[in-house]
Amino acid sequence: MKLSRKFTSRYLTAEDLPTGRLPVTIAEFREEWMGNPRELKPVAYFNEIDKGLVVKRPHATTLQKAFGDETDDMIGQSIDLVVVCVEINGEMRNVVGIEVPAAQAGRRPTDAELNRRLDEEATIEPPPDNEMLY
Repeated sequence: MKLSRKFTSRYLTAEDLPTGRLPVTIAEFREEWMGNPRELKPVAYFNEIDKGLVVKRPHATTLQKAFGDETDDMIGQSIDLVVVCVEINGEMRNVVGIEVPAAQAGRRPTDAELNRRLDEEATIEPPPDNEMLY
């Protein structure tokens, strides 16, 4: 019996990626209570694996650069979960990172994202008639 299998987490760790990389498709995002003190944190779930990934700032930055700020627009997008080595409290540790496949880098905005931008622009009031330049 392996004791490490008796104390598994419901969230992804580097040990869950034995090959160091796992291509996944984003299925959903949820906010879940965790930590001490308790706080709501975003968690991403994927079609290919049961465990969720607690979305930390580096993950969020990578996702925002690739897909925009709205998590609804990220559903169905493909990413790679990768093992990266980072320094935490002076100690080097393996953690789960995110990489966007090159095929998705610089992607075209989704229709929902374009519509949202148009809606935002439509709410900007034009200047009064007497201030318009002809």
